[in-house]
Amino acid sequence: MSPNESGLSEEQVRENRSRSGLNVLPEKPPPSDIVLFVRQLQNPLIYVLLLAGLITIVIGHFSDAVIILLAVGVNTILGFVQERKAANALHALKPLSWCLAMW
Repeated sequence: MSPNESGLSEEQVRENRSRSGLNVLPEKPPPSDIVLFVRQLQNPLIYVLLLAGLITIVIGHFSDAVIILLAVGVNTILGFVQERKAANALHALKPLSWCLAMW
């Protein structure tokens, strides 16, 4: 390539695009709300709390079981809401990522 050339010719660009496609990375779709919710339950601490809630039901301490299960429910809902907000914010920022590539 001589110093006067600035890159590929239009014909080379068309040929490369027809052969290889556009030069973009594939994007994964954002996770669904159900997946986000189930992810909140995939935590060892949640498993321990659910087991504790089950044991307290078996031994007859229903008020303690309700409090434990409420704590699990509140934690799950708050985690879901936060993760969904973060996923939505990341998705909204995707179109601006070309600006960062220029820097």
